[in-house]
Amino acid sequence: MLRKTVLAIVVTAAFAALTAAPAQAAASARWTWSDPFPGTDLSGITFPDDSHGWVCGSGGLIATTADGGTTWTTQDSGITGYLVDIVFADADNGWAATAETEVLKTTDGGTTWTPVVVSGYSLKEIDFVDAAHGWALTYGGVYATSDGGDTWQPAGVSFGWSDGIDFFDLLHGASAGDSSYETSDGGVLWTGLWASLGSRSFIDVAYPDASAEFFLGQGYYGEGGVFVRNQVDPSLSAWVSFGAQLSSIAATDGQHAWVTSQSGAMYATADGGHTWCRQTVDSEHAMWDIVVRGDQGWACGAGITHSEQTGFTGMHAPVTSFVLPEYTNHSIEVPLTVSDAGGDVAVSYFRIGADPWASCTSMQITVPADHSADGVVSIEAYSTDAVGDVEQPVKQTMIIDTYGPSITKLLAEYTDILDATYKNGTWTKSPILVSTYNLFDPGTSSGGVKSQVNLNKSAAWNDAVNWVVTTPSDHSHDGVNTVRFRGIDNAGNAGESREMIVKVDTRRPIAKAPYVATGRAGGTSTVQCKIVDQKPCRSVGALAIVVSTLSGKTLGVVKPNVWFSVNKVITIRFGSSLKAGRYRFKVFVMDGSRNVAKRAASNYLIIKSGSSTSAFSASALSTFGTVPVFELQQADGMAVPGLF
Repeated sequence: MLRKTVLAIVVTAAFAALTAAPAQAAASARWTWSDPFPGTDLSGITFPDDSHGWVCGSGGLIATTADGGTTWTTQDSGITGYLVDIVFADADNGWAATAETEVLKTTDGGTTWTPVVVSGYSLKEIDFVDAAHGWALTYGGVYATSDGGDTWQPAGVSFGWSDGIDFFDLLHGASAGDSSYETSDGGVLWTGLWASLGSRSFIDVAYPDASAEFFLGQGYYGEGGVFVRNQVDPSLSAWVSFGAQLSSIAATDGQHAWVTSQSGAMYATADGGHTWCRQTVDSEHAMWDIVVRGDQGWACGAGITHSEQTGFTGMHAPVTSFVLPEYTNHSIEVPLTVSDAGGDVAVSYFRIGADPWASCTSMQITVPADHSADGVVSIEAYSTDAVGDVEQPVKQTMIIDTYGPSITKLLAEYTDILDATYKNGTWTKSPILVSTYNLFDPGTSSGGVKSQVNLNKSAAWNDAVNWVVTTPSDHSHDGVNTVRFRGIDNAGNAGESREMIVKVDTRRPIAKAPYVATGRAGGTSTVQCKIVDQKPCRSVGALAIVVSTLSGKTLGVVKPNVWFSVNKVITIRFGSSLKAGRYRFKVFVMDGSRNVAKRAASNYLIIKSGSSTSAFSASALSTFGTVPVFELQQADGMAVPGLF
């Protein structure tokens, strides 16, 4: 290969350079920048040997050097327009492509230049393998010459938008574009490579020999990369991404290649593109074309960058690694692990996002509490060694999330009563199902929100979406049970908890009727009884009184539908049509948690002769409102007509 391809489209300063890594000291630089033509955009550069070279660019500029690029002399191209590419086969024969339809030809080392029309299409790039045979890439396809550029003929069919072309002999060449192609017959037939290149578009290609092709991708708007198409072992073909906007590529064989970028970064590989190291450049100026000859290399763009140590020997960049958590909600320190096979590591750098690079031995990542850093962040790091090798930055991402999830409310319901809602803080003998409602996370960057439950304010939180407060018969859960739920996300943010109080009472009350009841025939009777209930309890209960003959025949039921205080004497007065005589009454009781006494309390009712006109009434030391209908209906234990 006699030359390196160049961007065929004029790329102006409108494309801002990415933030570059800190430049190394000039003493250790492999590539040194100079600006022999200030204000000129240089688009193409060629060196047929180590001493003689030419460069072209805006304003019709053509300049030559005979001392390897130390000094440059302008030549008269005869035009003032933009020259997009230049190539020399030897020290005498060369060609420069205009941005129009002509190629300028010289046979005397550039002393004189003669324009030759290639086609009716504007030119993008040219390539020659000797003084006679060459190819021109135009907006209308590829044209070929076999007479040194005096005449040109179409070479194959037009294959759409292409930006680069490269041949390593008379037969084998490749093009790079929206759809890339290769030829093995000098350009008569072209084979599409779209599928084998991972369905990607490319802007440049280097085809140094039959072992490999290097396709340069995404050089304008995105972070570029190189697809190495290994011709010897296709399984080794691979795409490698770079953290920069790339611009051109050169390769001297299937193992050694160099890539330039719009930000002035230079990358090199010595193993066929499997690994790349960033080489030291003492500037941050854009480079649009590159040519390499052994240890010597030249690149042009906003000036000329030259190296006498391109990396054929001793090219061992450091290798930096680090491990980021997938999520974090707090500031962290991340150590760097750096190794170097070719020398001592000089310094490591890191940056967060587009922040400036900072030297470090470990990365300090600060997470402010005001949520300003929340989201997906990229972390990059690289190292340099004592001889100037610069590693390609290693990039990882993580999620910063400092928002805690929220729970709108908790729902609670009885497990043994269909569609019955439990009211927070009331007493129950039934198990209660507590569930979260509307768990959401305003810090959606980390996601993975789950709910956790905590019982009775213990230290432990367990993953759960609901929780049943059970009511075992051993009374072990009796009393006040506090059920708390909170949301927690992948970053470890715990939201504010919500609380449900479940009061459990599983102890049955005891009915007491210690006194004989008395009354008047056809009048008022008085019964005194007691609901005995152990704490913890609701402190209220309900009762029913059943009046029967001594033989057990039920005569009537007294149903005061109110709550009474427990552990206090309750006096019930009621009217009846009983005749004088001896009767029996039974007191059935239920506490405020719907626990029913195992046995009713019993005593005698003595009705004396006489009369009283008192209507039914029920009184007690204190009452607490109407007994809820569902509680009366659902109470278990001994059946009492009309009540339990």
